[in-house]
Amino acid sequence: MSFTRERRDALVARYRTVRAAEDELWPRARTAAERAELAAIRAESTALAAALDAELPCVPMSRCPFCDFVAEEQFDPYGIDGYWWQREVSHRGVGSPPRCAHYFGFTGALALARPIDVLDFAVETGPEAPFVVPRLLEPPGMKMVISSTPVGRHTGYPIFYYGDPIDRELEGPADWGHHLRLVYRNGFRAGKEARTVFDEECDFDLAPWIARGKVQYILPGDETLTLRSTVEGCPYLDLPGRRVHNRIYQGELWPKLDEPTSGS
Repeated sequence: MSFTRERRDALVARYRTVRAAEDELWPRARTAAERAELAAIRAESTALAAALDAELPCVPMSRCPFCDFVAEEQFDPYGIDGYWWQREVSHRGVGSPPRCAHYFGFTGALALARPIDVLDFAVETGPEAPFVVPRLLEPPGMKMVISSTPVGRHTGYPIFYYGDPIDRELEGPADWGHHLRLVYRNGFRAGKEARTVFDEECDFDLAPWIARGKVQYILPGDETLTLRSTVEGCPYLDLPGRRVHNRIYQGELWPKLDEPTSGS
């Protein structure tokens, strides 16, 4: 079945309803009838989660600057109210997205439309503008690619790191919006690890990194995913928005700032 907006919204809405019913029932399920009802609710929850995992579309997001491989991600393009964005227990598809031998890590930024979504789970969307983590690009052979993708009414900026060679001493960032990083070795899954990228590690001044040949980008809407490497004409420079890792819970945006920060 095609993962249309309507299909996705129906799955998300029903999953949210079933989760709420489970949360309400399980503390007081004492009788056999209540336990049977709880078991039925949990079975439906499991089936809905499996459908969300299986039906996520594979979205082309990046291109390797070394071998030209196109990286896809099973991704929810319809908004952050879907459970791909649930930070601790996200639904991110089945299996492992294919990666080339040069792939190192995947993070991102999200320019948030207002008003902020009211969600029943916590999400961490990243800063609102694309950024570099300098320690990941300083080793010889490491590069970064920025692209753009719609996320419902928001604008996402996937950020992929590649290396030739990859410095295996580097600790990569957690996957975009998640609390863990899927580790790859030579294009194959090799476990998971956790590494938080702190706000003070991020550099939002992209132009010097592009000029050095360390950062390339794909123009918004470019279905050919052509890599570009000129400072002039780069649409990702000096974008407005908060320069912190944003967290959203129940319609509140954290951390609290006096005013949104923006590029100079």
